[in-house]
Amino acid sequence: MKQIFITILIFSLLIACQPTKQTVSQNNKRTVEVIKTYYVAPYQVGCMGVGPQKCLLVKHAINAPWQNFYSTIQGFEFESGFSYILKVKETAIENPPADGSSNQYDLIEVLEKSEITQKAGRHFLKSLTIC
Repeated sequence: MKQIFITILIFSLLIACQPTKQTVSQNNKRTVEVIKTYYVAPYQVGCMGVGPQKCLLVKHAINAPWQNFYSTIQGFEFESGFSYILKVKETAIENPPADGSSNQYDLIEVLEKSEITQKAGRHFLKSLTIC
């Protein structure tokens, strides 16, 4: 009985850890969708994409280093001074532009929005490490 319970538990965890979903689009081509959690920093930074721009700082795990996010998340409106935890759907673009992202990013849900005080913001900037 104990072995059956452990087997079911392990199987359930494996299924839960598979956020990838394949769908068939209108033109019968397969697309891959992945649901991810995005942690968004309360400030944007200057970065260089096709030209100079402002990038969000994002990470996918609480202890991961911040990374510049060069694209946009459809449906998400960034407000400086607030940190966010987002649920985002990433969809692979079949024929991406040469100067653009190979994924489309769509906001599913804002899980958390927290105002960052000026003191906490200074601490954040001091501890900032970017990949």
